[in-house]
Amino acid sequence: MRVSNLFKTYRKSINPPYSYRDILVIFFTLLILILIPLTAYAILKVRGLPGEAASPASISLSPANQTVNHNTNFTVEIRENSDTELVNAVQANLTYDVAKLDFVSIDASSSAFNLQFENTGGNGSVKIARSSTTDLTGNQLVAKVTFKAKVDPATTAINFGTGTALVRSTDQANILSVSNGGTYTIVDPAPTVTITSPANNQIVSGTVTVAATASDDVAVTKVEFLVDNVIKATDTSSPYSFSLNTTSLTNTTHTVTAKAYDANSSKSTSITISVDNQAPSAPIGLSATPASGTQINLSWTTSTDNIGVTGYDVYRNNVKIKTVTGTSYNDTGLNGGTSYSYYVRAVDGQGNVSSASNTATATTLIKGDVNQDGKVDIFDASILASKWGTNDPAADLNGNGVVDIFDASILASNWGG
Repeated sequence: MRVSNLFKTYRKSINPPYSYRDILVIFFTLLILILIPLTAYAILKVRGLPGEAASPASISLSPANQTVNHNTNFTVEIRENSDTELVNAVQANLTYDVAKLDFVSIDASSSAFNLQFENTGGNGSVKIARSSTTDLTGNQLVAKVTFKAKVDPATTAINFGTGTALVRSTDQANILSVSNGGTYTIVDPAPTVTITSPANNQIVSGTVTVAATASDDVAVTKVEFLVDNVIKATDTSSPYSFSLNTTSLTNTTHTVTAKAYDANSSKSTSITISVDNQAPSAPIGLSATPASGTQINLSWTTSTDNIGVTGYDVYRNNVKIKTVTGTSYNDTGLNGGTSYSYYVRAVDGQGNVSSASNTATATTLIKGDVNQDGKVDIFDASILASKWGTNDPAADLNGNGVVDIFDASILASNWGG
């Protein structure tokens, strides 16, 4: 029954007091009145409320802002966004500054638009026309365009020009409302620089060569060398180096820096060195003791150094004969009955040498003087005889490991000496 008929039939009977039937009529009437606008609102929400338009169709570059190095390539994406509108064709016309950018290439291999009609670039213009055999909505890739940034640092724009369009598939209307290009900052990359010598944390002394390598996309104009932030030298050609006299520095750590320049920028790198020009303390307490007719034994006290002693140079009669790591040395192969003079110098890892120790002098024993009383006589012969066949070093005059006839010959040759 229609609502109007309900009102006609019961318009007199719905006045109070109400019957059970009156209440039912009133309830269902109100329910219908409420459901009608709710249903209409739901339908409009699905179709779009009046005045609630889709987002404006747009075409844009991504990224819209970017910093790029000159003389390098960079790529931007052309993207369209039709929101809920169905589209199937796009024309993207770009303009750019040929003084700042070069066109390189167009890549449409991942484009949502599978048909190509125009694909050109150069002389300040890029033109791309593509369509799709299926209707598209939302944000879609049109193509990727690669440019090369030119030498001069600058800021430049890539814009969409006249003729750019986004075509709705239902009526072939151009629905493009917004086009957003991009702004790109071209910079001059700083040079690269590396210190190749000395090594980081190396201990140095005396005069050392500080060397560096440097490179740039155009040209390195110079390399400055600094020690503790003070410029010590400038080199304008490769290989870049200078000689550092470390004796002018304190015996501690220092920062060495190489700073490379090109026409517009610079880059630096640093290492730490430890300077050691301090010599060890002189050895003291050197003693020299004859051990046999051919050997003198030396010993001395340990020297000190700010970093560490690595060895000792032993001198005999003012000539260096040996470098040892300990604090003793047995000088062998000497002439019997001969005096020798010795001194010792300490050395550290950087080649710093101490002053000389005290001088010690000793005279080797006469060969055959087994009892070391200063002469070869019957007493020495008696001792040699008692040691016959043994390896006693005091009686083994020739040092062949056994007391034998050859030792007896030596004793006889020096008899009375």
